Amino acid sequence: MRVLQVALQDDCSPQDLISLVRGDPGFALRTLNWANSSAFRRPRPVTDISQAVSLLGVRGLRNLALGVVVTDMVPRHADDHHLLAVGLRRALAAQAVAKRATPDLVDTAFTAGLFLETGIMAMAGEDMGRAVAVATSPAGHRTLRERALGLAPHPQVGARLAETHRLPADLVTAIRQHHDLTPPEGRLARVAWAAEKVASIFEAGDPRGAKVEAGAALQTLDLTGPDLDAIVLTLPEAVIEAGQIFERNVGPQPSLEALLLDANLHLANANLQYEAVVQALERTLAEKEVLARQLQEANARLTAMAETDTLTGLPNRRVLTVTLARELARAQRTGQGLALAIVDLDHFKRVNDTYGHAVGDVVLAAVGRALTRVFRGSDLVTRYGGEEFVVLLPTASRIDASIALERAREAIQDLAVETPAGPIKVTMSAGVAYTSGPRCQDHAELLFSTADAALYEAKDAGRNRVVSAQPI
Repeated sequence: MRVLQVALQDDCSPQDLISLVRGDPGFALRTLNWANSSAFRRPRPVTDISQAVSLLGVRGLRNLALGVVVTDMVPRHADDHHLLAVGLRRALAAQAVAKRATPDLVDTAFTAGLFLETGIMAMAGEDMGRAVAVATSPAGHRTLRERALGLAPHPQVGARLAETHRLPADLVTAIRQHHDLTPPEGRLARVAWAAEKVASIFEAGDPRGAKVEAGAALQTLDLTGPDLDAIVLTLPEAVIEAGQIFERNVGPQPSLEALLLDANLHLANANLQYEAVVQALERTLAEKEVLARQLQEANARLTAMAETDTLTGLPNRRVLTVTLARELARAQRTGQGLALAIVDLDHFKRVNDTYGHAVGDVVLAAVGRALTRVFRGSDLVTRYGGEEFVVLLPTASRIDASIALERAREAIQDLAVETPAGPIKVTMSAGVAYTSGPRCQDHAELLFSTADAALYEAKDAGRNRVVSAQPI
């Protein structure tokens, strides 16, 4: 809207706006209606655009244009009055509070109040039913209901909308803080916060209790009970009048007396709303707990898949690489040694060629289990690939490592693997490398090459044996 764009400029004057207003018949009519409203109490009707613009001023016209923008957020619908009423009620409540507490902020307070519920009003474009459900909740329950529905709280959304319209920072802060539990520090923010309390008197819930809260809020602005009574008395009619100016239906606006007569029904409705919010929150929390548990289980499965050899169930090369680096660093730090052994099954190709790879897989899995039983819990037995296994023996001496590998060789030699083709026996050869000392952290590749050379030596010596290389 061109009027709004110009009105938001710092150097804008009423003269800049008169021609723009005259060029927009619809907005010109709204301008005249606003100038003749009870907000100004003119003794004579205003019939001239120039006079109306001068009366409203730049800020007044800006508020009128913003009001058009905000009310247009709500699509025309049978239930649109619920949303329009909560928005205009806060704008007029903020204006009325500011007139009594901070007269220099009257126009700015109206703007702030106008944006307090825009987070809910904007929702109507996508889901009118959900927006109405939130708007008809007791005012104090709305942010809770939004969280139960998985929505961003409307104070945050409204603040972002205000920023997109280039509204001042103190106004954006007032919108963001209007549901705070304690009075905000800024004057404008406190006016908006108090206006929220005043508006909530007329909305689903406990009007008596809401009025007590509103009175306490106004006291933080040095206003008294009579001030609140005066605001409450005129607010319903002001909302209806504002709806007429913006050419939107705001529905019936009962007085406080009428609401108090029907207080029991409102309390029952509030309880139903609260129960619905609690149930929705319980469902949301339960769903989140289930989702968190499912994600945790899925992550555990993915981690296991990424770190486990699917055939043997042993840790894979990825785990070996990480563990080797960690253990080498520990060995260098503590001065204790580390042994690495490469184990290879002798003539395993014959098993695959004779019985098939399925039987060979059964043998590999059985060998993996047998190796795991032989070594300590602190040792790491991994499948390296094919018929090769790699064993890490932290803190073991060279002699201890050789003894452990010899026990493993004997266990495999004595193993008879039951397969569909009958019992199958295999043997293993192993090469063992050992390192320690101040530079051992850099010996990962050297450990592998040394153990591999020792393995070839065992193979050349006739297989089914363990060869330990000299310490690195």
